[in-house]
Amino acid sequence: MELPYFESSEVPLPPQEVRIEALQITPLADGRRVRVNLEVSPFQQPPNLGVSIRNASGEGLASADIIEANERKMMLTLHLREAEITTLCEATVVLRYEELGEIDQITEEFRIVGS
Repeated sequence: MELPYFESSEVPLPPQEVRIEALQITPLADGRRVRVNLEVSPFQQPPNLGVSIRNASGEGLASADIIEANERKMMLTLHLREAEITTLCEATVVLRYEELGEIDQITEEFRIVGS
């Protein structure tokens, strides 16, 4: 069975060429959650993605792993852990394949609303 991971007009890429095309972080008004929108290039094999959120001191506030992503565009809501939340935070997404390791990484700074 073949799953359609991309639009018919897009050319799927081999694992070593797959990249993170977009990352958008949207802090929610409660100051305890963030929405993460991700987009990766069309792929022949589903990639694994790791998402982590850290505060300005480097403390981990949230993380998620997506194993064998089956969509190019993804949206997650991460709940921030009980740690010191400062206004400036950093989100990092790593794209990897088990057999190849890390292929791509992107980091974006953002501010928590209401802190």
